[in-house]
Amino acid sequence: MDVFTRSIRGWQLSRSLDQGLTLAALERALVSTTPELHHSDQGVQYAATAYVDRLLELRVTPSMAAVGEPRENGFAERLMRTIKEEEVNLSEYRDFDDARRQIGRFLDDVYNVKRIHSSLGYLTPCEFEQQWRSPSPATKTTTTWAEDRAPVGTDPSADPGANTDPGGTMPPSSDRFGTNAINPRSLMGYLKKPESVVQF
Repeated sequence: MDVFTRSIRGWQLSRSLDQGLTLAALERALVSTTPELHHSDQGVQYAATAYVDRLLELRVTPSMAAVGEPRENGFAERLMRTIKEEEVNLSEYRDFDDARRQIGRFLDDVYNVKRIHSSLGYLTPCEFEQQWRSPSPATKTTTTWAEDRAPVGTDPSADPGANTDPGGTMPPSSDRFGTNAINPRSLMGYLKKPESVVQF
């Protein structure tokens, strides 16, 4: 997930939870862009040598949430909840391939293109990114009727709870990669442009 736009950049479905799964999702995300920061939970697949080496090769700063702190990975946790509530729990899959096809359709065609987000001013990830990249954002807002939606500042659900240290003064939560990993609580400082932070 690109944290700035909430767009799903790369995903993969597998029968096993190994580094091949996460590497495939990472490579899929890298087709469109290379982030400045990669944030994840403490899953062993994200600390696998091949995975970390790929990030470092691209000069991407790896960062991990502290052990037992799911709030530090709130964007990904919320995404998983959304996928379960809005796709998996409402579907009956014939087999693994059908599940992959339907979940892919949900992520690519519904979540990114049709599902609005309060934190994006009630725009979809695609609308928000198009508006951000557009030289005249007012025209994009008019076509989506965003002016009739509540402003982000008035919506309590717009705060993902990740910005408890807006100045970014807290020490890194993880230095396990030999880099100055970014504390997840200061991720908001990176949210200046699309593709700056990818969270898995």
